[in-house]
Amino acid sequence: MLVIAVDDGPAPLTVSDHIAHLGHEVVLAFETPGPSPLVGKYSAGAMFESLDEAGVEILQMAVATEIRPNEVEFAHAYSRRRFTVDGIDSVVLVAGGIGNDALYRAVSSHHPDTHLLGDAFAPRRMTYATKQAFELAQLI
Repeated sequence: MLVIAVDDGPAPLTVSDHIAHLGHEVVLAFETPGPSPLVGKYSAGAMFESLDEAGVEILQMAVATEIRPNEVEFAHAYSRRRFTVDGIDSVVLVAGGIGNDALYRAVSSHHPDTHLLGDAFAPRRMTYATKQAFELAQLI
């Protein structure tokens, strides 16, 4: 199974880990030089340990260009050199997070002191959400 990551957060790692622990062979492909660059170095260790123990193969700087029966063609993210990965029976696309501010919108009209923070505002590293919350706390 191939997991194509178009998300710089932890989702591609956790999805791949879950699939691998269900007993599937997993190849995880990233377009970036390193997997999940928005995951902090202190958080990533346990995730990478679990992926390695489950036998997940990680491809870096790999852009999927064509999905065919039993194989996927890639291009190197920078040189555009083409290469193929065979034996792919399924493809999972993990493609980014979108902020969900529905609860904020529902509550804010009734409570004017409601604030939009964290992933509801914009999915990104936890440090940004923490900084945003700290700055708001200083204002309140």
